[in-house]
Amino acid sequence: MRILFLSALVAAAIAAGVTAGSAAAQVSTHPLAPGEVLLEVVAVATPDPPADRATLTATVAGSGATEEEAERALEAATDRVRAAARAAGIGGEDISSNEVPLTIDVDFVRADAGIEETPAVTRRRALEMELRDVSWVDSVREALLDAGAVSVSDPSYSLSDGSASRGAARTDALRAARAQAEAYAADLGLRVVRIVRVSERVGMDIFNIA
Repeated sequence: MRILFLSALVAAAIAAGVTAGSAAAQVSTHPLAPGEVLLEVVAVATPDPPADRATLTATVAGSGATEEEAERALEAATDRVRAAARAAGIGGEDISSNEVPLTIDVDFVRADAGIEETPAVTRRRALEMELRDVSWVDSVREALLDAGAVSVSDPSYSLSDGSASRGAARTDALRAARAQAEAYAADLGLRVVRIVRVSERVGMDIFNIA
């Protein structure tokens, strides 16, 4: 599963025994009050909420001696798999289809005169289904296969709304950054008096991709 991390860059002004002139020289874009110096710290928080959506892709196929027959067989197979998906709890709006390029299979039919090759046209279609409850995955896969799906993909999991988890991660990152600033200031015999800038950076944690 892909996870996002939030990095909060906090610039904290800490009280120090410096002059206003030297403070301004250190940071031109963030003017400091007399007796302040700037300390920048970075904290990272990783929102890792459980997925609440899953996507399955079922492949259906229909074969016939002609393209018309193959198309009719494909539509019948599609209807069976769609009906099984709906019976398993998937709404019609959560099912989408994509035509897979035409393929040709060759069936061998024994005739009185020997072996006769009869080309059979096979058409395939991919049905993508969104499951609004991840606990349905196993039962839906079984229902689709029982209905005649040629194959069903492994589930792809996702989160419908990650705003709450991102907000919690942002709070954690700010709390951690403030704690770092307090620790550095204490080691220097100073104290944090205010936060002058917060920069949020969002990216992918490449060390935790599974």
